[in-house]
Amino acid sequence: MSVPLRICVLARSLPLHRAGGFELHTAALIAELAAAGHAVTAITSRLPAGLRADEEAAAATLAPRGAVSLAACRRGIPGRYDLGYWPESRRIFARIAAREPFDLLVGAGWGAAGVLAARREPSAGRRAPDAFPAAMIAHGSPRAELRAKRRRLGAGPAYALHWARWRLGAARLARAASRCDRIVAVSASVAERMAEEFPGCAGRIVVVPNGVDLAGAPRAACAGLPSPEAEAASRPLRIAASGRLHADKGIEQLLRAAAELRPRYPRLEVAIAGEGPRGPALQALAGRLLPQGAVRFHGHLPRPLLLERLAGADLYVFPSTGDEGLPLALLEAMGLGLPVVASRVSGVTDALRDGREGLLVPPGDARALAGAMAALLEEPDRARSLGRAARERCLAEFSAARMLADLRGALEALARAGTAPGTEAAPD
Repeated sequence: MSVPLRICVLARSLPLHRAGGFELHTAALIAELAAAGHAVTAITSRLPAGLRADEEAAAATLAPRGAVSLAACRRGIPGRYDLGYWPESRRIFARIAAREPFDLLVGAGWGAAGVLAARREPSAGRRAPDAFPAAMIAHGSPRAELRAKRRRLGAGPAYALHWARWRLGAARLARAASRCDRIVAVSASVAERMAEEFPGCAGRIVVVPNGVDLAGAPRAACAGLPSPEAEAASRPLRIAASGRLHADKGIEQLLRAAAELRPRYPRLEVAIAGEGPRGPALQALAGRLLPQGAVRFHGHLPRPLLLERLAGADLYVFPSTGDEGLPLALLEAMGLGLPVVASRVSGVTDALRDGREGLLVPPGDARALAGAMAALLEEPDRARSLGRAARERCLAEFSAARMLADLRGALEALARAGTAPGTEAAPD
């Protein structure tokens, strides 16, 4: 890098809000840009109660103290796109940029939509003196997220209200996408969905696949996977899952599949790491379907402990029922060398090929899920072979170091190239 850049990253949520894949990806990008010597300002939604009085301390959760500046909305719901986030984040950006213009604007997901939607359409042959290039990191597409919300809420009044709000915001998202100089998709599947929903942006979409950092991570212990004949007299069979506990993550199907397998494998245990709004309902379902102690909900685990727990499993299940970006939870399990059974959904299929790095089943089909799990439990040699192949592919194609280097390179190149002629900020 020759000259440090002033970069603004706008994100709805960060790990200080919750530790999901989107938040971890955004934090890693911010840390990478800061480590490269760039002056990074992060703008986010309202902070959780314990951090609201100290934005400097909140910024220190992203990078060493002083390396990143953080500005947060004062109103609204922490970590959420509510109706107030868009105008307030835009005002914060305008206030900071007025003191010293940015060289690059980066929206994590739709975090910068309030700023981008206000940019004027390009005027042929004219460049505004205060124009700035802008990029979006696309983790999904609006229509895919709307479908996921329907699965979470059902078809009742809550979804109807969400749909109405989505319709109000759809024009803003379309304007924001059209005014991005670059859209960086986290998988080929996301790139395809974004190009389909925003065909005018297709020529500006590039793919930088997600990646995970496995330095110091343990290897999976599934080499000790017992044969079916020996299972009854051996240690428990451990099934693991991880991620946010939302309806579209398919944990209900995992519990039903485990209940179907339990008569044949009486020592089968399920360990679930993660938290979310479906947690209490899933715990109640587990209590109805399986004996006490057969399912353990660990909640949120620090990443080193999470990887340690996952590495002790015999089988990892990713039963998502909706479109994904390129799920970090799945990549972590693959990188540990775990045999994987996953749903055949967009995003998952970018990483896992059926019969090569794991087994894929139709989403939402608990019986098919149980069948695939049983197939690997009954063929431990095959399970171990798939786990090795998954690890090899993850290390070769989905490393965090490669992801961050490619992201930084793409963003630095965009900043140096500048923006399309005539793109400028509209006045308030």
